[in-house]
Amino acid sequence: MAKQSFFNRALRKLGFIHVSSMGRSFDAGRITRTTADWNPATSTADVEIQGGIVTLRARARDHERNNDYARRFYSSIENNVLMDGVGFSLQMKIADPNGKPDDYANGRIEAGWREWCKPRNCTVTGQDGFFDVLKLVLRGAARDGGILVEKIRDSAANDFAFALRLIEIDHLDIRFCETLQNGNTVFLGVEKTPLGKPVALWLTDRHPGESMAVGSNSTTVRRRVPVENLIHYFVRERPTQNIGVPWLCSAMTRLNHLKEYEKAELIAARLGAEKGGWFKTKDGGTYGGDGKDAAGNTIADSAPGQFETLPNTVEDFIAYDPKHPTDAFPEFIRATLRGVAAGGGISYFTLTGDDTGSVGGNRQAKLEENEAYKKIQSHMIRHLVTPIFEAWLETAFLAGYFDPLPFSKFAKFNAPHFSGRRWGWLNPEVDVRAALLAIDGGLATRSQYTAEQGADFEEMLEVLKIEKGLADDAGLVFVTPTLGGSKAEMLGAANTAPAPKVPPAK
Repeated sequence: MAKQSFFNRALRKLGFIHVSSMGRSFDAGRITRTTADWNPATSTADVEIQGGIVTLRARARDHERNNDYARRFYSSIENNVLMDGVGFSLQMKIADPNGKPDDYANGRIEAGWREWCKPRNCTVTGQDGFFDVLKLVLRGAARDGGILVEKIRDSAANDFAFALRLIEIDHLDIRFCETLQNGNTVFLGVEKTPLGKPVALWLTDRHPGESMAVGSNSTTVRRRVPVENLIHYFVRERPTQNIGVPWLCSAMTRLNHLKEYEKAELIAARLGAEKGGWFKTKDGGTYGGDGKDAAGNTIADSAPGQFETLPNTVEDFIAYDPKHPTDAFPEFIRATLRGVAAGGGISYFTLTGDDTGSVGGNRQAKLEENEAYKKIQSHMIRHLVTPIFEAWLETAFLAGYFDPLPFSKFAKFNAPHFSGRRWGWLNPEVDVRAALLAIDGGLATRSQYTAEQGADFEEMLEVLKIEKGLADDAGLVFVTPTLGGSKAEMLGAANTAPAPKVPPAK
């Protein structure tokens, strides 16, 4: 009891609160001898980010350049979130007051969007189309924690008077923190009202890491950009968070240790494969080696079949044969990469290509991973794609691109529906059967199903109509597949079993 009382008094002096009543505390919230060194700070998200964000970004970029698994992570995110060539498909849902689709307006705006998405119109540089913009935004958010997209409204830009300018997140002046005369506060370069609403971002004119030569008298200029002209795209994890962090932040340390461990094992295995050794002498004279390094240490080269003769008369031979990699090496690598995959929110198989797991386990992991991709797609559509579309549509209307459609009905015409890519079935026959049963049973509709696959039901009907006309003109008849059986067979043997025979009355 004396030891415990001393420990409690010490904790109180350090400012800790210790709850000793049984059943009234969380084990993870107690300060004990085994958890006394686990004492993270409690502060706002921005304060926690402020101290390490520059180093986090630099290390994330280093991983992208030099770590195979990090590169696989970023490419997997791009491949699974974005639809090849378009990123997200657009179907306009403009309807007349009677509820019927306004085919003319839908077609005009969809055609205009496709034209604007081309590189010559989409960005001020003329180098990137909208799909390229989405790739850069997604990778910038995943690697750096965020990226800036400036909306440029300029009649000289293109026929739509609208273009985008991509700005790396480093231009956000995170060193600028002060209270302004209008009562707004700026922290990490983000200006907010007293209620916490972001109203502007403060950007530097030059990248802080720019290595190009500049004039000796040049200074960094800071400019204020209202949020209606700038999209700061990042994923928010806490209400008090105003800038993002790299998506691999929790796995970066593990990735670095793994890289260094693999390097050490590789060097040891390479030396072991060379099967070198030494000849030991009797009198133990001084060994000169091949030379000395800057610190005065003796160094020697190594090559396959190479042997060093130690000084004076040879007495014995000492073989050098390190046993690397060890038997535990493969499982250790797998265990480490499972943690990295968990930190990145993707499956172990996607990160590594290792399919040694069970088929059922890989299928379940892939399904959960796809749900994570859907969340990223939804986030990008809400916070990036739709705001860009609305700004483009408004500016294009004001520029007269959609004449004679009236700008007075802008609310009617602003009816986009974006959908992301979907993935092939892991077990196509089973999944298609389940979808058909759900549709036939009234539990789902064809529109819902096609939307889940990233397609538009109305467009699909138009394409089927055209295909049918072409087939009829060519005198072709296509056989409808039965998916291995009739509709009754798909419903299961129980529904098609013959009725039980009733024995005759005696």
